[in-house]
Amino acid sequence: MIFFDKHMGAAALTFLVLYLFALIICIYILIQRGFKTRFSFIALVCLIRVGAQISGVGFSIQGWEHYEWLIAYLILGAEGYFAIVLAAYHFVAVFERLVTGDSFLHPKLPLELKERKGPSASYDRFVWHLRHDVSFYFHYLLIPANVILIFGGTRTIGVDEDEWSTSPLVTEGKILRVVGQSIFLGGCVFLLAYAVRLWLGKKLRGAPLTAVLLAGPPLLVRGAFGIIAALVSDFNYYDFNNYSASGLKIKFLLGEYLMGTTMEYLATMFLLLSHFTSFSIRELEQANETRETSRSSREDTIEEPFIYTPKE
Repeated sequence: MIFFDKHMGAAALTFLVLYLFALIICIYILIQRGFKTRFSFIALVCLIRVGAQISGVGFSIQGWEHYEWLIAYLILGAEGYFAIVLAAYHFVAVFERLVTGDSFLHPKLPLELKERKGPSASYDRFVWHLRHDVSFYFHYLLIPANVILIFGGTRTIGVDEDEWSTSPLVTEGKILRVVGQSIFLGGCVFLLAYAVRLWLGKKLRGAPLTAVLLAGPPLLVRGAFGIIAALVSDFNYYDFNNYSASGLKIKFLLGEYLMGTTMEYLATMFLLLSHFTSFSIRELEQANETRETSRSSREDTIEEPFIYTPKE
């Protein structure tokens, strides 16, 4: 395979293979668990990252004449971080429900409110979520942050290289990207602080929680790099100086793949491999027992519909 940009081609191809491997594992897990589980978010992460790496390989082969590949790579790369933060959130929320029966991050809707019929029922449920459901705010904080991030990137489209250092659009774009990335990083800090509280304060133990705590440092590095990339020219993918006739500059590429893609992959694998643990085996066994003994109604949320009881 002949690459226009050999360095990016090698990096993109390597991580394409790695994420395809992760996606295969994910498909295997979803076959066992079904699609309404926390691992569905990991599947989304893998799909987004596979798309990003395919785009990176495409640009590495076809070059600047098909720069659309590079744009697709950059956009999908940002979406991958968004998806994995949501995945980690649901890992913690579902774990807490499995062990304690409910979760501060994603509390259960009261049965009487869930079963209520009538024109006011939907409104009452909405109000309940506003008052009690932290996940409602977490999701609707990250979604605008994602939009702000993308919009900040598009502010510099069309700015000439000669005007890069003086254009107010460049400054606006940097500010918006820093705001968006800061919200993501703040979400990670909040989630990890709560995970630490469950571990140290409540003495809860289990593979999903351990996986999130292990994934935490890579996610923090990835979030911090997102802010650095907006402020430091050497890592800013909207800075013309990071590109040459032969592709991407080495320093920029190292930052993107070491502090960005690699960190996301480590976090993805920590979360994914939590399936292959004794906690997960007992979790699935109890799920099967529950399905056999009761066909109780399930909540319309992405979670496992039972309470995990650890064995002594």
